[in-house]
Amino acid sequence: MNPTFRRFADCLLLGVFTAFASILVVTAYPALVTACSMLRDDEPVGPIRFARRLLTTLRAAWLPALAFPLLLLDVAALRAGVPGAWALAVVLGVVVVIGLRGAAVWHPSLSWAGVARDAWRDPSGSVLMALAGAGAAAIVALVPVTALLVGGPLANALVAVEGRRRG
Repeated sequence: MNPTFRRFADCLLLGVFTAFASILVVTAYPALVTACSMLRDDEPVGPIRFARRLLTTLRAAWLPALAFPLLLLDVAALRAGVPGAWALAVVLGVVVVIGLRGAAVWHPSLSWAGVARDAWRDPSGSVLMALAGAGAAAIVALVPVTALLVGGPLANALVAVEGRRRG
């Protein structure tokens, strides 16, 4: 099979796996981390392999998994028009970019301070990741059925941005 076509099929399949793993809101971030790690490691994609890698990620990434629902509450506060919304939006944007960068490079001994440093040192990569996340959110907002697939292409974009920086 053509390697490019295999990568495309893996992205779509990982999108479906990520969507189903994200049904419990707490598992959404670890599901994205799992998709990124499978693409980064060029591992064959399958439901059993995804589930095993997801369980490993959940054991190591429980803190970011718990933080994700809090980010959703922050977004709800922004939409409600809480005072100081612009400051909350800036902080939320920075946290989302650092979270996306963390998903792209995740390993069990990840240093979040190192991820924040990388985000600061590579502003163009941070902008690309923010645009990838915003693009994925816009696509899902416009065509909600794509929520079943968008996790895979988002993971591919995150891994590609990190790969561009690492050479």
